[in-house]
Amino acid sequence: CQVFFLTNEKTHQQVVLKASADCGKEVFACRLAKKLSIPVPECRFISRESMEFGMIAKVLKKAGETNMSVRVKSHKALKFKGMLCFQFVKGTNFDEFCLIQANENNGSCRALSKQSMRSLGKVVLLDVLLNNSDRFPCLWNNPGKTKLENRFQFVGIDNVFCPLKKEVNGHESKMYLAYMDRAGQFFTELLTEPYFNPGKALINVQQKLYEKCFVKMSHLQLCYLQYGVLKALNSILSSKLDVNEIVETMKEESTSKYWQKEMEELAERVSFLEEVLDIAKQKLEDEKELEKIIDICVGEEYVM
Repeated sequence: CQVFFLTNEKTHQQVVLKASADCGKEVFACRLAKKLSIPVPECRFISRESMEFGMIAKVLKKAGETNMSVRVKSHKALKFKGMLCFQFVKGTNFDEFCLIQANENNGSCRALSKQSMRSLGKVVLLDVLLNNSDRFPCLWNNPGKTKLENRFQFVGIDNVFCPLKKEVNGHESKMYLAYMDRAGQFFTELLTEPYFNPGKALINVQQKLYEKCFVKMSHLQLCYLQYGVLKALNSILSSKLDVNEIVETMKEESTSKYWQKEMEELAERVSFLEEVLDIAKQKLEDEKELEKIIDICVGEEYVM
């Protein structure tokens, strides 16, 4: 993908333009995040067939006349069928923020409050549902991308839906089976006693954060993180989320043939998300059990 940051000289407003092969999957991920009340940048699709795309092309080409890097990126970007326009998020990357905090506070990150960690838990669940491996090392082994605004609110950037196919060339996909196995372990540790004994996946987040940023996330902060995951899971299960409805709404956002094809493919793949959620449901005796688990957790002094 190719990313550009544009500033309006008169208003000084900024936007982010991204030429990507996964436009539909990125917009879907943002729409799902909003269903979970997770702060994410506003985004929309700009078709190559539109007048707006033509205006953007002129701006990029003009900038490329005096900047070789922009010229090369623009040449690649303008070959895509469309672009995404994102709200610009002013803030600090999560790992950079934690590194600064660790240096100032002898390895601790006291700025990561109870509310901050609960919000972070929502993002962790979102990534598990989306198979978004580009953010936290929860079920994956990577650093990832999240931003903190100046007021210490988490904003999820670079959201994308990465569904895996059950079968590849007529055979069971090993990647699909491995992912569902990891998701099963994640939900088993989350939804079985003793509660607030964080499982392997969340401890992995804690360890990787220390390895990269030298931040010592306390057990209490880890418990807040886990509580955020539980609350987000309860929210999505109790709301009877209809992922197909999200796709149907997205279809109306552009009449572009490319976009409509993207939506057709997306409609065929959203079952992956439902299958991940089904794993979580299988760990619960009934719909009320998760609320009981949360009530038990609220009863613990350290999560009040």
